[in-house]
Amino acid sequence: MLQDSNDICKMSLKEQRQTCFARLISALRAAGYGGMVDDVMICVTELQRITLLWEELWTGVLMEHLDEMTKKEKMNSRAK
Repeated sequence: MLQDSNDICKMSLKEQRQTCFARLISALRAAGYGGMVDDVMICVTELQRITLLWEELWTGVLMEHLDEMTKKEKMNSRAK
C-alpha cells in the first residue's frame, strides 16, 4: 500500500483524480451498485452534452453580434 501512496504522490492532479474516480467506480460496482453507477454516468454525459450545446449557442450568438459590430465599425470608419 505504501508503494501505491508514493505512486499517487508522483502523479499530476488530473491523474490523481482519474485514479481516485476509477477506484471509486470499481468499489461501487463491486458493492452491487453497478446499475446506479451506469445511470449516474449517463446523467453526467447528458449534462455535459447539454452544456456543450449551450456553449455552441452562445458562441453562435456572439459571432453573429461580432459580425454586426464589425460592419458598424467599418461604416463608422468610412463616415469619418
